[in-house]
Amino acid sequence: MSIRILVWNVRGINNALTANHVHLLCKTHKIHVLAILEPMTPPNFPMFCNKLGFHNGIANKNNKIWVFWTQSYSASLLRDCEQVLDIEFQSGALSHKFTASFVYAKCTRVERRDLWDELRAVATLFDHKPWIVGGDFNCFLAEEERIRSNTNRHLDMEEFGQMASDSGLIDIGFEGDTMHTWCRRGLKERLDRIFMNNTWTDIFPKSGVKHLPRIKSHHAPLLFYADLSIHKPPPTFRYLNIAQDKVAHLEKAYDDNPSPHLLIDLNHATVELVLATRIEEDYWHQKSSCKWIVEGERNTKYFHNLVKHKRVKSRIHSIIDNGISLTDEKDIQHSCVNFFTSYLANDVQCAEFQCDFLIPTIPDYIDLTALCVTPSRTEAKQAQRPSPLVAEVAALHQALRLLPPWHISKLWIGSDSSILCTTINKKLPGHWSIKDLLVDIQNSLSLCAYQISHVYKEGNKVADKLVDIGLHTENSIEYNNTSIPIAVKKIARLDQINLPSFRLENHP
Repeated sequence: MSIRILVWNVRGINNALTANHVHLLCKTHKIHVLAILEPMTPPNFPMFCNKLGFHNGIANKNNKIWVFWTQSYSASLLRDCEQVLDIEFQSGALSHKFTASFVYAKCTRVERRDLWDELRAVATLFDHKPWIVGGDFNCFLAEEERIRSNTNRHLDMEEFGQMASDSGLIDIGFEGDTMHTWCRRGLKERLDRIFMNNTWTDIFPKSGVKHLPRIKSHHAPLLFYADLSIHKPPPTFRYLNIAQDKVAHLEKAYDDNPSPHLLIDLNHATVELVLATRIEEDYWHQKSSCKWIVEGERNTKYFHNLVKHKRVKSRIHSIIDNGISLTDEKDIQHSCVNFFTSYLANDVQCAEFQCDFLIPTIPDYIDLTALCVTPSRTEAKQAQRPSPLVAEVAALHQALRLLPPWHISKLWIGSDSSILCTTINKKLPGHWSIKDLLVDIQNSLSLCAYQISHVYKEGNKVADKLVDIGLHTENSIEYNNTSIPIAVKKIARLDQINLPSFRLENHP
């Protein structure tokens, strides 16, 4: 059993050729639910249901969204808005009801904010129900999703992405020859897409979106499918379940008989449960390839969602084997097994496999003998030189040690590392290599009134000169007004007269 939904901004359905093409798509792909955006004609559902081959249909309040469904489905209207239409569907062949929100977004950022707020509002209602959101959002999520367009859309993308994050929606990617679903006069953008929530991935893990060819419209039709026949792997972390059951059992036993030895057993079991929970968090942390985590805000559900996202997007829906397209899961498995069994067979002639591009050779001008010589002290020091960010953090950490002896209560920090400024201002945990230093820095800054600002290297020449001196000095040096180097004094005097700073860049 499967679910087939077609979402398309047709830019006018009353044209006979367009209507015939929609009917052909629905018949070819066995569509159960059809969403038409911008029909540009008064709703006459008896006529269009007969023409397109559906049982019933409904339109939203401003006639921008039409939804049709077959006789095997029943539909209940949940909410009717200008930019979104929420409908709950049920079928006798499905074990679960599901909700679909069909979107036709406004063209301006301000008007779309109403849509983002509406989707956030219903996200909590559909959190434990399978929910998809699809349509024409008139916005994209990343710069690579547009071509030949240079308008500033960063705030649009930020608000769109924030809505998806707040609503727990997953962009599951797409199949098809092109990413861009809208094309006009050479401009290409991915304005149409389909999201799903995490509950949908739990119930219908084998789901996908296919971009069909653009015909009769500037927009590409989106084919959404969800197959129910899929083998689920056995659940993981059974040890965690055992630990939870053990704690629950001992808690009940201790409530019935509060003896010292039961209390000891309960404490040991609680420690084992905490350890098992941390192991699970670390496992999902690694599986999700997540780089940052704020201590005190650990949330295993967050990492579960990231892994689900990766699994859905990386699922193989079809492959080509000897010119034949395979879509059945078992056929794909057998094809992969047969290919690698043949490829890794013992009679494979290794000499025929050209791998020079995988293992580059050492150029002739490299002295192979010199590679085996023990490196000098200078070479070792250069190899161990930290990254600019680590150097900035280490320098700030060292400077803040002077706060107590110098009785500094107000501090203004200028750094040419925007990452460092953002990390301190937002109290982010930072990369593991500087995490401990950042903790000490935050503790030191809590003792005084401070602000940190990002300045370009050209506007911070005094500090840049001192850093240059420090890189060529083995020991620590403290300067005062009389001992500071002449070169630094000259730069400071130039800064005092507010001469402008310049940055020279080479452009091809």
